[in-house]
Amino acid sequence: MGHGWDSRHDRICLPVYVPSLLQTTTHATPSPTDQRLIPMAFTIALASREDLPALAEVNRSAYSQELPSRFAHKNWTDVNSMFHFFKARLAARFDHVGTQVFKAFEPDSGKIAGFACWTHETAAASNNEVDRRTPTGTMIQKMPPTVNVEFMKTVGAEIEQLREHMKGEEHYCRFNTTSSDLGFTEQGVINHVALTTYLDLSAFAVDLGQQNKGIGSQLLKHCLQIADDAALPSWLISFPGSHDLYLRFGFCDVDHRDVDLNAWDKNKMRGYGVYRQYAMVRRLK
Repeated sequence: MGHGWDSRHDRICLPVYVPSLLQTTTHATPSPTDQRLIPMAFTIALASREDLPALAEVNRSAYSQELPSRFAHKNWTDVNSMFHFFKARLAARFDHVGTQVFKAFEPDSGKIAGFACWTHETAAASNNEVDRRTPTGTMIQKMPPTVNVEFMKTVGAEIEQLREHMKGEEHYCRFNTTSSDLGFTEQGVINHVALTTYLDLSAFAVDLGQQNKGIGSQLLKHCLQIADDAALPSWLISFPGSHDLYLRFGFCDVDHRDVDLNAWDKNKMRGYGVYRQYAMVRRLK
């Protein structure tokens, strides 16, 4: 049985419900003035390069509040600079063989609310150093002076240690999470199991103003269905804010690394604390 892409996964329309602050049932009839109970329909479909500006803005918005961004980027408050940083990273996703980018958008307006990059990694590619080159690894060579290269390389080395758990396994995988995409993780490869195939979620974001509405969960379900249909495991590297989400979807912790942001802040004790990253896997039941 092959593991090619199935056209059934190219497009799907899903209702996404806005969480209500009221104690009501899902069968309650909403009043014209209570828009919190009205379902908002989003379509999930393949994205194209024409979507890059919208995808980059979603990426920038989703990660604008992440603490490590303050150390990875010297000008993390510069909206234009961060937009172009994420646009360049996402452009590299479209160049990566085996990666599909899915977008969640409003069918009426076409406005993109979130996206997920789902990568199919083969055992051969996992063990091939040329194929393992990632968008971040390529970009390190041409980082702008606004990027803290020392932070990127130091934290990136720890991420690579987490990736080693996947090496040699054909799979679907995803390494950046809804809570952070700082520029030092990409689709990778890891070494716990025999030579097979896996899938990875190599980027995943929901616009800051659209979070907590179930959009991320629907995107994740869409990607995991592809892995289930292909009978393949799924890997990812999760950051703190989305760890519980992945646990709910059946992922298990394999390993973790801690980044002491207080140390990077020269121990000014501003409450940054420890930022924990997890290697996680979801295997077929």
